[in-house]
Amino acid sequence: MRMVVIKPRDSINLLDLGLSVKSVFDYDTTNKIIGVELSSNFGAPVSFMTGEVVSDRFQADGTPKTTYNNYTVVAVGTKTGGPAVPVGDATQDTLFLSLTEDTSWTTIGDESFATPAQSNPIVGEFLSSAMRFG
Repeated sequence: MRMVVIKPRDSINLLDLGLSVKSVFDYDTTNKIIGVELSSNFGAPVSFMTGEVVSDRFQADGTPKTTYNNYTVVAVGTKTGGPAVPVGDATQDTLFLSLTEDTSWTTIGDESFATPAQSNPIVGEFLSSAMRFG
């Protein structure tokens, strides 16, 4: 038996959850990891996004972009405490994103790609999950 699973793009959309980017900071410059603090604490499903790819597809006014960056979530936690074990209750506020060439890229005009991601998320904008299949 074979099964194909496809999770559509934006199935976890932080715009719908009202979680915009509050701040972006360098967390681990050696390993190219940034912290993205969100506008409010979060729990499930956002707290279980480790390993997911997120895109900065939505501008601050909620309109989608055609050129956007994609990043791999390597951990969740808090800005002050760093990465932590994911929990279901709303006690975390930060996604830790990888910016390496093999874990981030920019989608240009919905037609081509460039690696690594060309810029960090912008304060006020919204992240969403990318399409995933397996």
